[in-house]
Amino acid sequence: WFDVTWGSADFSASRRLLAYRPQPAADRELVWLDRSGRVVGTLGAGGRCQDPDLSPDGSRIVVARADAPEASHLWMFDVARGSSARFAPEVPDARAPLWSRDGRHVYYTAVEPKGVHVFERLADGVASGRELATDALVNLLYDVAPDGRSLVLDRWGENGLGGLFVLPLEGDRRLRPVSETPFMEGWGRFSPDGRWLAYVYSEGTGGSEVLVQPFPATGERWQVSASGGGYPVWRADGRELFYLGGGKLH
Repeated sequence: WFDVTWGSADFSASRRLLAYRPQPAADRELVWLDRSGRVVGTLGAGGRCQDPDLSPDGSRIVVARADAPEASHLWMFDVARGSSARFAPEVPDARAPLWSRDGRHVYYTAVEPKGVHVFERLADGVASGRELATDALVNLLYDVAPDGRSLVLDRWGENGLGGLFVLPLEGDRRLRPVSETPFMEGWGRFSPDGRWLAYVYSEGTGGSEVLVQPFPATGERWQVSASGGGYPVWRADGRELFYLGGGKLH
């Protein structure tokens, strides 16, 4: 089984046989967690939601949702009212939304047959988006630098693994690698002061771990998770780093 929208698979193949497990589209529910990982609330109806991002003032959440078998659309949720509406409805396949640091814009990718486009759009959704870059190998947007001048994203490499890159939002908007490594790196998150980058790293044999390194890279890095981890998020003051591992919030 292969999900062309979210890029996940469940099959095993040999030269003559293909074994697979049919799997229906899985709904996901947007929930609020306390710091112990306990669910304390929900937001909106379920759906194939991915990549939720909370606005800087905490009033809105933008999320990608697979409303069609091979396409994703963006939805904007009002936290207080519990209501939702399509964002950038004219884009047939939009993914990986991110809020700007000042809450005035939303960044996202638009997937087309000829490539992946990175857009910036006013958060009110009225005006059309401004294209920032086009690259067929861009995958997901992860975070906006605290100074608001660049994005961190991942891009598929020639070895088929994703690596972290920085996209400047002004001037020369060429992708620049965060660090040179032959292994998978993803889910980059800037610390609130912009001096550190937390990310997920995998050498492909023992699962993934959460690491932290200086930004810009110096060659030093430190492992944070003990036995697997992903989806790191900094506390607003930068004094703690949360991540998921073993089905728990750490």
